[in-house]
Amino acid sequence: MAQAVRDLKRRIRAIRNTQQITRAMQMVAAARLRRAQVRALSARPYSERLVEMIRRLTTDGAHVGHPLLQTRPVGRAALVVVTGDRGLAGSYNANVLRRAEAVLARLKDGEGRPPAVELYLVGRKGCDYFRRRGFDPAREDVGVADDDLAELAKAVSAELVRKFTDAELDEVIVVFSRFVSVLQQRPEELRLLPVAPPEVGDAQPEKERRERPAPQVSEADLSYIYQPEPKVVYSLLLPRLVSNRLFQALLEARAGEYAARMTAMSAATDNAEDMIERLTLEMHRARQTNITREIMELVGGAEALKQGR
Repeated sequence: MAQAVRDLKRRIRAIRNTQQITRAMQMVAAARLRRAQVRALSARPYSERLVEMIRRLTTDGAHVGHPLLQTRPVGRAALVVVTGDRGLAGSYNANVLRRAEAVLARLKDGEGRPPAVELYLVGRKGCDYFRRRGFDPAREDVGVADDDLAELAKAVSAELVRKFTDAELDEVIVVFSRFVSVLQQRPEELRLLPVAPPEVGDAQPEKERRERPAPQVSEADLSYIYQPEPKVVYSLLLPRLVSNRLFQALLEARAGEYAARMTAMSAATDNAEDMIERLTLEMHRARQTNITREIMELVGGAEALKQGR
């Protein structure tokens, strides 16, 4: 019985140490989440205005023939998958990878010969997942700091735009987790290339698009004088739109990762507290049982001594 009490004490001590780790990870994730959330939400208005400007410009037909707007049969596609570098974030990484697998399955089930797919992976979890399944990624980016996401978006988007312009790629899709709230992250897919003339509010989450009415555009808004010529204007704006959309996806994914990790570590801390309380009660019962047994042995020994006289 004394051994059982010692074992319970040892388990309580181990769980309490684990609880300290989960609580520290929760606090770190919460601190990083506040900054990442501000960056993601602050970047949305710029994305919305850029999408709106492209939408208005593409109504006059001056964009016709631009290479980034050309839709062609998909013979080779690129899939950008954004995951986290670490686990302990609940089902965050699993949901993104499941959505990526669904996109790959859809591409392979297309009519005619399935397209070849190049993988651009951001995050260690995605790299490990696809390498274990025999994929050879075209690019891997692991351990990217929050402040380096903009440079990463520029570099990756520039490479994708170049390949699409040279007809090395026919379609580019990014799979990421959109930050909805601290308790909700929604896996989504977004087609980066070819750039379709965006609809109103295309850069906004679906719920916000439903709640916000579409702005009214008059005929006067559809007439533009280009300086320089339209081809130069679109050559500057469309690559920036691709880079901005990828950057926004990276910001959303990073905020969602921190939120998922904070929630998971909060639940782990609470579960550890429940286990400590349950084991403490069990230890007290075992100790009380041990004390009662020792008292009964003492009483029994005293009675035996009295009877032996």
